[in-house]
Amino acid sequence: MSTPTAPPSPDTILYVDDESALLEITKLFLERAGDIAVDTTTNPLEAYEMIVAGRYDAVVSDYLMPEMDGIALLKRVRGSGSQVPFIIFTGRGREEVAIEALNNGADFYLQKGGDPKAQFTELANAIRQLAGRQRAEVAVLRTKEMLQKTESLAHLGSWILDCETGQITWSDETYRIFNLTPGECAMTYEAFLSMVHPDDRAMVDTAYSISIVDGKSTYTVEHRIIRAYTGEIRYVVEHCEHLRDESGRVIRSHGMVHDITERKLAELELLQEHERLQAAHEELATIEEELRTSFDDLAESQHRVGESEKLYRRISESISDVVYVCNFQSTGEWVMSQITGAVHEITGYTDTEALAMRCWKHLIHPDDLPLFEREICSLLPDMSSVAELRILRRDGSIRWIRVSARCIGIPGGGWQLYGGWHDITVRKQTEADLRETKEYLESLIEHTSAPVVVWNPECIIIRSNRAFERLTGIPADEVIGQGIEVIFPEESRGASMELIRRAMAGELLEDREIPIMHRPDGIRIVLWNSANIIGHDGVTLVSTIAQGKDITVRKQAEAELLQKHEDLQAVHEELATTEEELRTSFDDLIE
Repeated sequence: MSTPTAPPSPDTILYVDDESALLEITKLFLERAGDIAVDTTTNPLEAYEMIVAGRYDAVVSDYLMPEMDGIALLKRVRGSGSQVPFIIFTGRGREEVAIEALNNGADFYLQKGGDPKAQFTELANAIRQLAGRQRAEVAVLRTKEMLQKTESLAHLGSWILDCETGQITWSDETYRIFNLTPGECAMTYEAFLSMVHPDDRAMVDTAYSISIVDGKSTYTVEHRIIRAYTGEIRYVVEHCEHLRDESGRVIRSHGMVHDITERKLAELELLQEHERLQAAHEELATIEEELRTSFDDLAESQHRVGESEKLYRRISESISDVVYVCNFQSTGEWVMSQITGAVHEITGYTDTEALAMRCWKHLIHPDDLPLFEREICSLLPDMSSVAELRILRRDGSIRWIRVSARCIGIPGGGWQLYGGWHDITVRKQTEADLRETKEYLESLIEHTSAPVVVWNPECIIIRSNRAFERLTGIPADEVIGQGIEVIFPEESRGASMELIRRAMAGELLEDREIPIMHRPDGIRIVLWNSANIIGHDGVTLVSTIAQGKDITVRKQAEAELLQKHEDLQAVHEELATTEEELRTSFDDLIE
């Protein structure tokens, strides 16, 4: 027996009119069918507060009202951002009123008067139509939001290729998979292929082309992509369906792209582990066969067993990681059943001593026990985790390990935890050294007496030190985020920026005299040196750092010396002229 479906909830509307009698009549008529519920008010200001609260599927308003007319109320509602369906229901029949109402966002205009039954019926139909449209639009918006959230959670994007124009429409998640901002750029088939890994590009293009030529309706291809800006390689699966016209020609292709990087990397790691285990299995199988064929010769068999044990020890000792298996006990504890590999090298304990501890949580540094309990011991079947922890060695020293763990259900009941340790102590020490070096360099830049400024490839200042503040008179918190051009005087700004651009392009900028603004109205002359900081790829410009020396005083002294030299030169020339005149007068006197 099926459960009866609950009747749909009525459309809730607000009717605003300064005529109380008309409010009651209209409310009675509209609520008569049971699918419309009406709230009423004679006050437009009160109506506005009720509307923006978002409780109504539609609003019906009179035009002429004392405190605020219907169109003024409509404008205020639309100004608040509300798109609730709005009907002007008025006795004013002028055409300009209807036009003004519709131009300001009214969804329907209905004139009072005439046959009341026909009038209210038309009003009720308009309400149902507009409220239904409103619900449909909200449902479409919610469906779209749910689809976007689903795609994001599943790392599953979608796309549509218009075969006529070559344009591709991507979903937001597809943009994110390729490390692009949604809508950042218009995509084409060629642009998409350029982001496919070069070794996979021909395969992807061929899969698409062959599916069209062979008349296939769908195809699936797995390949790698190179993410924008970072160059990171990701693994994806593409599935495509073709839409053909009556002649069989493909006019549109619909597809999905699924980011399977984590799964793929796990598969590759498992495959490598499988190959290692397979090699070990084959080796053990060979030993077993040798033991079986040599069973009649006990001495030879014992010799072979001894050789096998030696080989196993050599293999175990050569492994740089630790592999373990734990079983979940009824007491709620994980107890180790197997452990092998570089146990002694990492912990200082033998395999046997480690197994005697039952649970290797006894090796964990006390400060990391909460992390160990949460990430490793709390796993349930079909769950996995990776954590970086510290352990205490037998001699009391500390080692960092990267722990991987996966929990599985085992036949017959019970849970099993297996995984490995990898010693990351050297990496952790390197990271600490790098942090210390960075802090040292930051302190060096901040406290050096030479002005230092750093800007990014867009010429935006991202770092400056105290000496730079003294040089420019501009505090660091004010100059950070501004363009580098703000520090140059207007009359020489163009020439200075040209030097900056040339330096960022690779030209050596060394001991160049550049004018710098000094707040509030001064100019300093700086002997400028700069260097570009390049990324790990050896090509990408990360930032540019410049260091200057204020030579303003020196330049002023040079100018003063030059002026004095010119003055002395003028006096010398004047004395020479006077001397020549005296010599001429003396010659004339003798004559």
